Amino acid sequence: MEFAGFELPETQVTFLIDGEEDRVDFFWRSRDLIGEADGDVKYAGEFGDPTQAILEEKRREARLLRRVSNRIRWGWPELRELDPLIDILRTARIPRPLPADPFLLASLRDALH
Repeated sequence: MEFAGFELPETQVTFLIDGEEDRVDFFWRSRDLIGEADGDVKYAGEFGDPTQAILEEKRREARLLRRVSNRIRWGWPELRELDPLIDILRTARIPRPLPADPFLLASLRDALH
């Protein structure tokens, strides 16, 4: 996000909703937007019933969307390729106060491959 020039979000913000604490990965207060970096582990069944994990995630998301305007999600493939993540952030209209740093982005791309 930083190397691409985007406004940096607050990280690990907790919302208290209906007596539940829901922590989000990223929160852009200026856009009233949460961002979630999703892994597949909780849906693979290694930590319990995947159907229950999906239902719990849907309830969590419904609570959060009563407090914020919107949310965006991405997974590991978008992080490894970078351009899809940049497109997600741009489409969500995350402020981009600085130009992208092509040298730092190139070094990050090299490190990911």
